[in-house]
Amino acid sequence: MLQVPIGEQEHLQEFFALCSREGREQEGQEVKLLLQALGQMERQYQEVAEELKIVKKELAGLQNQGIRSSALAVVYQVEKRIENGKSQLAAIREKVTAGVEQAVERARTEGALALSHAIDLIRIPTALKHLECGLGQTVGYTAHARENLQQMKEEFSSAKVHLKNVGRVFTGKERIPLLSEKDKERLETTGYLLGAIGDRLTKTQETVGQVLDRLAAFRERTEERSGVRPSVKKSLRDRIWDKKEGKRTSPETEKTRE
Repeated sequence: MLQVPIGEQEHLQEFFALCSREGREQEGQEVKLLLQALGQMERQYQEVAEELKIVKKELAGLQNQGIRSSALAVVYQVEKRIENGKSQLAAIREKVTAGVEQAVERARTEGALALSHAIDLIRIPTALKHLECGLGQTVGYTAHARENLQQMKEEFSSAKVHLKNVGRVFTGKERIPLLSEKDKERLETTGYLLGAIGDRLTKTQETVGQVLDRLAAFRERTEERSGVRPSVKKSLRDRIWDKKEGKRTSPETEKTRE
């Protein structure tokens, strides 16, 4: 995570100064906004991680061993997906900062032209789209985990357990214990927390989309200014969110499906 404020990092200060001196304030501003957005997303991921710790603590306190094991297994899968997203985000941030540092070093020996190669704005959107897709899937899985916990609570309600125990009495099997009021409260709490985690991840996903749109607009302006005409004109702003697939698709993909 960006522990030191952007304005206090030496290599970034030098980069922004170079951009200002060479009339590339817009490029410098885009890099600054990108780093701020990445920092915001990292903080959101950290908040989710802290909330997950509370969820696991609540579930670890369940008296019903069967539900405890099943519920923790579901949450561990959510945690695994979130950790994967954090790793993806960290890799993107490292790529951006490495690009800035490299540009500063090259500018010292090659001049201002090196600033043009500060960051690969083509590959960064690709990595962000992968992150956005993963976030969409994690949001869906978190909602599914919440539904699973609710189902567990209902399955061990007094009425259903009573019916199951009637059959167990005749077969000589051990009776299924009722879900205690304390366990019900813990499942209610964890369900609420998972809902909050899902909402936070959705906000992170929206932030990624905003960054992609900004990079797409910046790339288009740069191409227009430089007179470059791409062989295939395809704007990232034409992306369509596919709720079923958990990712963004292009209009061409949508037409193919139809």
